[in-house]
Amino acid sequence: MRNALPAIISLLAICLCYGLQQWMQDSFRAGSHLALKHPFFPYAPMIIYLGYRYGLRIGLLAIATTLTMLIGLNPELIENWLVGGPLFVITCTLGLLLIERLKEANKIERQHHQAQTSFMAMLAHEIRSPLATLETAAYSLSLMAASESSADRMRNLSRGIEDISNIVDKLLEVDAVESLRINAISKCFPIKPLLTNIVESASSPERINLSCAIDKTIKNDPVLTRRILSNLVDNALKYGSTEAPVNLTVMPERFRGKVGVRFRCINQIGALGSPDPSQLFTKYYRSPEASCVSGAGVGLWLCKQFTEVMAGEIHCEVMDQTISFSVWIPDALG
Repeated sequence: MRNALPAIISLLAICLCYGLQQWMQDSFRAGSHLALKHPFFPYAPMIIYLGYRYGLRIGLLAIATTLTMLIGLNPELIENWLVGGPLFVITCTLGLLLIERLKEANKIERQHHQAQTSFMAMLAHEIRSPLATLETAAYSLSLMAASESSADRMRNLSRGIEDISNIVDKLLEVDAVESLRINAISKCFPIKPLLTNIVESASSPERINLSCAIDKTIKNDPVLTRRILSNLVDNALKYGSTEAPVNLTVMPERFRGKVGVRFRCINQIGALGSPDPSQLFTKYYRSPEASCVSGAGVGLWLCKQFTEVMAGEIHCEVMDQTISFSVWIPDALG
């Protein structure tokens, strides 16, 4: 019965078109003229839709059923069929073939993307295991280092391992965003402890000046909020001037009629120079001067995607010697 359902639905749809055509002939003077001049008018769009919904075989069956029904019920339309029939058949068949090709291409694209996602997940798993081993070994060797220079080398090794791990994580996040697998999960969370933890987890927490004018609980996605702010702070520490602090400020702000929170991450431009503001949130963008620093060029793009998922707003301002990132997210608690 399930296999026959598309054919039954197609037959009912064609009968509906026939009933519509008869109603037009009986109700409107122009409807009768239209039915005589273009007897296949209501059927072609319906057949194209049936082919899109149920496949090429059902579409071709609908064409044959339409021709049989029209000629059998309205023999006087045979003359019109000789004029418009071949065009009707050609148009519907080409439309069905085009839809079938597009559906096949879409199916192949989905399979390709699924294979790519599976490969990324497998690759991340395979890379993380040796990275964890290397990180443990580097930490143990740093404790055993006899000289300060040896300890510095071990710390550099640990930093390089952490950079590789961060790149892998970001590439997995890119795949999740493009697969529409990132959703904002609103929860109530205190903002100040989250910011304090972000600062303490940074590579150089002593360079960060935190100013938080909010000491309350807000409601939005704490995981995405952390990912956004961590990316901005890491970028500021990595590319900003090592002689100047990174200022992270937070304050309540109403934006576009909604209550929310505004975060600002401000730092002085470092030796690598100023990036192109129009390209900053473009995926894989990296300024030519930054090629000597490890990175995948997706951090700021991810920040923008996460902010949009949270119904927020992010933008950047580049001044003479300063670059400022501003992020606003709504607070569902109001």
